[in-house]
Amino acid sequence: MLGLLSYIPTFLIIFVLAKRRLNDMDHTGWWSLLIVIPFVNLIFFLWLVFGAGDEGSNSFGPAPCKNSVPVIIGACVMPVFLIGIIAAVAIPAYPSSKRRPSPK
Repeated sequence: MLGLLSYIPTFLIIFVLAKRRLNDMDHTGWWSLLIVIPFVNLIFFLWLVFGAGDEGSNSFGPAPCKNSVPVIIGACVMPVFLIGIIAAVAIPAYPSSKRRPSPK
């Protein structure tokens, strides 16, 4: 039940971010509904990540401003932070391998 309740806000956030990215690429936000179709959503995600946006203004508004230095630094640090969290959870889950003393 908790998983279902957390899925709804996550879906809404992903939907809004996909819509904003599509508008940056001068496409309508309705294309963001592709995130609910299995396997198509993988290709759609790659297109959103690696597709080029418009250089200047488009039919959805002016071009977004450049990223500031703190945003770029945060984007570089975030993967390291996430890997640290995953490691902090995963490493204690493995049992430690204690060696048995060998008979003399």
